[in-house]
Amino acid sequence: MLVEVKDDKKRAEIWLTHSEADTVQAELGRIIAEYKNKNYLVTVFYSGDRELSALTGMLLKNNIA
Repeated sequence: MLVEVKDDKKRAEIWLTHSEADTVQAELGRIIAEYKNKNYLVTVFYSGDRELSALTGMLLKNNIA
């Protein structure tokens, strides 16, 4: 888990892998509550389990068409 805090924008970004998602729920809830109490926008990102380059290529082809 990676927590990036951007104090100038009042944002907290939390990055998780899918394997971490089930094991850190209690800690995740504590972190979210901590930053929400400070009026920060909290965003949680979950990484995917597929290859980024192939998916990006498919997305570009779809948007061009």
